Amino acid sequence: MEEYYVDKKAQSNGEHVIHVATCSCIDSVNDKENLGAFFSFQSAVQEAERRGYTANGCKICCLSCHTE
Repeated sequence: MEEYYVDKKAQSNGEHVIHVATCSCIDSVNDKENLGAFFSFQSAVQEAERRGYTANGCKICCLSCHTE
């Protein structure tokens, strides 16, 4: 299981990026919301959407789920 975080601040396209806790591009968890531990990125996206975020995967740690 991986621990996932979502950026509290949206990108210019309105999406909030989701990262795994070990992602090299997470500079601080202070501007992130902990989504919890999940077996898949898709479960983390569902949790983020349940919390009201429009989510996208990080292009570093969740490349297979990242959309342009």
